[in-house]
Amino acid sequence: MGEVHFKYLSVLKRLGSIFFKTYNQEFADSLINRSFRLMNQEKLYLESNFSIENLATRLNVSSCLLSQIIHDKLDQNFFDLVIHYRIQEAKKVLENPKSQQMTMDKLAFEMGYSSISAFFDDFKQHTNQTPSEYRKQMNLICE
Repeated sequence: MGEVHFKYLSVLKRLGSIFFKTYNQEFADSLINRSFRLMNQEKLYLESNFSIENLATRLNVSSCLLSQIIHDKLDQNFFDLVIHYRIQEAKKVLENPKSQQMTMDKLAFEMGYSSISAFFDDFKQHTNQTPSEYRKQMNLICE
């Protein structure tokens, strides 16, 4: 009975450290910086199947811990962070005169969206304009 009890407590202790892990601020800051570096250098957010599990695996942490730190440090959830990156990337493309012939469908899929309507909704929510309106505005500024 004592051995079973010990194993049970050992499992509970490991589960507790996974789900209730506390972290110090230096670790959290480092993890956020590493996340940003990966996102910026490798543009992982452009993958349509990109998930917090993918990023957490690359950072060698649990997805629960990464989610908690993103929420605590950035005051947003992982999906909002990905949307932010995608919309910023889309704006760069729309501002580039060389991409004037790109269709909005193609742009949406290149930004990692599997639905053009989701891309339009996110873009409008972040910029108060449709992608086409944004492109037109950028063309007027550049002329």
